[in-house]
Amino acid sequence: MRYRVFLFGVTLAALTAAKVCAHGSSELRLQELDNKIQIQPSANNFIRRGRVHFDSEHWQLALADFKRASNFSPVVAEAFFWLAEVYRKINQPDLATQELKTYLTFQPNSPLGHWRLADLNAAERDFSNAEQHYRAAIAFDNNPPPQLFQDRINNLIAQQPQSREAIAAAIESALRQHPVTITLVEQVLDYYENQGDYSNAIDLLDNQPQATKQAPKWLLRKAQWQIKKGDVTGAKQSLNSVINKIDAIPTHRKKLEIFQKMRLSALLLLEAL
Repeated sequence: MRYRVFLFGVTLAALTAAKVCAHGSSELRLQELDNKIQIQPSANNFIRRGRVHFDSEHWQLALADFKRASNFSPVVAEAFFWLAEVYRKINQPDLATQELKTYLTFQPNSPLGHWRLADLNAAERDFSNAEQHYRAAIAFDNNPPPQLFQDRINNLIAQQPQSREAIAAAIESALRQHPVTITLVEQVLDYYENQGDYSNAIDLLDNQPQATKQAPKWLLRKAQWQIKKGDVTGAKQSLNSVINKIDAIPTHRKKLEIFQKMRLSALLLLEAL
């Protein structure tokens, strides 16, 4: 069967916009869309109404509207994406996967479509297909967000046996795009630490902005890595910096338990060196 297709890009911005209802009220928006559908029962109007139901977590109503939208000709590809979103929410991953595959036949360059499918593959431990779709999502996105790279790295780490070369390449790609995004950097630091790769961990931390690498939390971790590397001099410098920086914090803040614990840890490590 040959389809004529109306292609509408689905982006993270579009997903966020789904939470904003015209006139500030989902009830008014629904009433408006009900009237429009009576006059013109188009795929786009059913999608719009389905998104209002989706935002209100009325999954079956949303599902019904997206199914109606998917049956129109010419096809509006977006309907299949939203069908997949509902199936994800109601924990039917097989149906979500099927709808996303249909969506991608119409919009093969959709970053979000590939990302969603990759996440579903990863959840089913289909790591190889997940990696293919994460790579596609990154390739088709002009500015892929840090979380996309993090999801890809997590997928590669979850594979057994791990490919350290593939993980290293994914980390390099991620840090090239987002060199100082702290959530991504912390994920990579955790990975290096778990691998006993303290040299790369220290190098990555040293390349972060001053506010990050000189924070007591990170100085303490750096000292622990330096100790494991046998760099006693460097560890002493880092530990003394932890103590000095905490001592310089205003009194009402440095009395917080988190800072007191870090200071005590630094003192105990210094005594042991």
